[in-house]
Amino acid sequence: MIFSSSYFMLVFIPSLLLSFIAQMFVKSAYGKWGKTRNSLGMTGQQIGERIRQYNSELAPVRFESTQGELTDHFDPRSNVVRMSQDIAVKPSVAAMAIVAHELGHAQQYAQKSPFISMRNVLLPAMKFSPQMSYMLIMAGLFISSLQFLAWFSLLRRCQWFYLVDLRMMFRGRKQFSVADLNLRYKQMGYV
Repeated sequence: MIFSSSYFMLVFIPSLLLSFIAQMFVKSAYGKWGKTRNSLGMTGQQIGERIRQYNSELAPVRFESTQGELTDHFDPRSNVVRMSQDIAVKPSVAAMAIVAHELGHAQQYAQKSPFISMRNVLLPAMKFSPQMSYMLIMAGLFISSLQFLAWFSLLRRCQWFYLVDLRMMFRGRKQFSVADLNLRYKQMGYV
């Protein structure tokens, strides 16, 4: 298949746009609500402790702080909710929402929800999918361009065969063999 603009228009551009829009939406919402103080004045760590008090299924869950921004997650292997620095120590609406979200994962795990089982199966693939998707899209474009170059090279070689053929006919040679064409092709440096 020769490189087609339909692949570029139907796959590459929409993939990049959707990824970019989703990323911008999350960062925008976090930027807005991360600066808005919650009405209780509690940090993410305090909110987590309060929610854990009212839900006995969450009693064994521990809280830890981790580096980075938007790196919050629930680790079912160690039964830990890891919160980024800002979420753990700032009393923001975003901190409340993110900690409640992560504790929701912990509750699903405690209840052995089929959804958390599905999440645990998909999670390793989801960790690498953003990087892999960009690499695969670029590889697809690269391979398509290689296919285009292969077709171009083939057409170029065919063109030289026709030129050699025409040159021999104009010289008056009515009959010539494939060996004559190959010899001429080698002399021109294309073999």
